[in-house]
Amino acid sequence: MMLWGMMFYHAAVVHAIGVGIVAVATLIQEEFFLDTLGLVRVLTEGPADFTKASPRTGFGVFGAYTLWLFFASIASGIVDAPSRLTKATGWLLRTARLAPEPLPEEPIWYGALNVDRTTTSKANVQLRARMKNGDVYVGSLHSYPILSDTAISKDFRLGDSVLYPGGDTSSPVEMYFSKLGGGGVLLNTANVSSIEYLYHDEYDSGSSTQSTME
Repeated sequence: MMLWGMMFYHAAVVHAIGVGIVAVATLIQEEFFLDTLGLVRVLTEGPADFTKASPRTGFGVFGAYTLWLFFASIASGIVDAPSRLTKATGWLLRTARLAPEPLPEEPIWYGALNVDRTTTSKANVQLRARMKNGDVYVGSLHSYPILSDTAISKDFRLGDSVLYPGGDTSSPVEMYFSKLGGGGVLLNTANVSSIEYLYHDEYDSGSSTQSTME
């Protein structure tokens, strides 16, 4: 229901864009749109009477527009066009000093662990998770949720990792899943007392940024 509702929302946005495109195109090619397609009759007689009078043209026009709404609304949802447009408008207003700088909107969890993996640096995130029972897990972050910070628990997955039972660094338990064909350790923040995260560059081990989130 939520996905269909969002598609209707994006369809409304796409419809507004489509009406604007048709209006501009009509001004440029008035003869084709108003006379050849007879769209002027849609405005004067209504869609139903227009389709009854010209079934082939009516179904062709409204069918094509329905397909435009369907697929364009899906594309709008994928790229989050309304949000991008809103951010672009806000940026223009802030550049013109007509609006203040916005407060951060992304969850702290996402903001701390999200790394731009499209860059050539191929930065990774190393985590040290201290569990409430005293165990400590250290490993590379493979996946994490995008949930609000009010969520009580969040599951995240560590790749090749090391377990220090009871926090004892003298007896580590190494888990190299890559040698076994893949895998990881699933942890839940409900069982974690604190998480230390490190931005690690694969090509430059000396370049890193470290912080602690508790």
